[in-house]
Amino acid sequence: MIPWAQLRGQERAVQLLTRAIALDRVAQGYLFCGPQGVGKALAARLFAQALLQDDQSQPPDLLWLEPTYKKGDRLYTAEQAQGLEFTQLPQVRLEQIRNAGQFLSLRPLRALRKVVVIEGAETMQEAAANALLKTLEEPLGAVLVLLAPQVHRVLPTVRSRCQLVPFYRLSDALIRELVGPNYPPEVITMAQGSPGEVVRLAQELARVPPKLLDAFLPWPRQPLPMLQLAREVEGLDLKAQLWLVDYLQQKLWAQGEQKALLPLEQLRKRLTRHVQPRLAWEVALLETLSAPHYPVH
Repeated sequence: MIPWAQLRGQERAVQLLTRAIALDRVAQGYLFCGPQGVGKALAARLFAQALLQDDQSQPPDLLWLEPTYKKGDRLYTAEQAQGLEFTQLPQVRLEQIRNAGQFLSLRPLRALRKVVVIEGAETMQEAAANALLKTLEEPLGAVLVLLAPQVHRVLPTVRSRCQLVPFYRLSDALIRELVGPNYPPEVITMAQGSPGEVVRLAQELARVPPKLLDAFLPWPRQPLPMLQLAREVEGLDLKAQLWLVDYLQQKLWAQGEQKALLPLEQLRKRLTRHVQPRLAWEVALLETLSAPHYPVH
């Protein structure tokens, strides 16, 4: 018996997936789309177990891919990358999609079909997406499940060949029930209906020195303190810097400091495009001094 009751707050997704299995109308490709941490990965695991009729934690006919870092010829998952430094964000790579194709070319070991789950499908570059497209177009009798936060972030050629399964944000009350009461209110707000994000954001909060957070709030008004902050932020890794941008945006919005919001959004784009972090922070912080004032609604 598949424990679908574990998937709280996503009744629509459960209905779509269980009905497809019951009516034997399972598509070859699915796109589970919705915010991070609301249950897409859990749904994919339950769906795979139901399709394979195998309740093992890692069925032999299931291949699970996640975005990886790359150093030399070696790929690292997020867990394997702990303690290592990378200048780029993780992505689903061409090598992984090729491995998936090889996995699907072999006969199932125990089930009647094979299942491939791809987390972070939005991180695929064009070469990886084109390789996946070929797999989706071949009648292999397998099921591919892609996970992404937003539909438009997946290439149109890929998403057009997948059945969309939407996932939704949860209420604050349900989030509190799922994660417990011991999380700061700003973390609950930043998570925007995602219990998984509550846990992740709280972990990121613990990684940033409290003195650094205090130095940003109230927002500095002079160039020299801003340049000093940019120098201190440079000591954080890219993941922590992106978290800090989100945290500051949330705090400043709540405090009515809307002048800084647009420069911080531009900062996020520069960081993800591998602009030198200290320079990106210096430019963004100084831009807040001359940014136009937009009313908060």
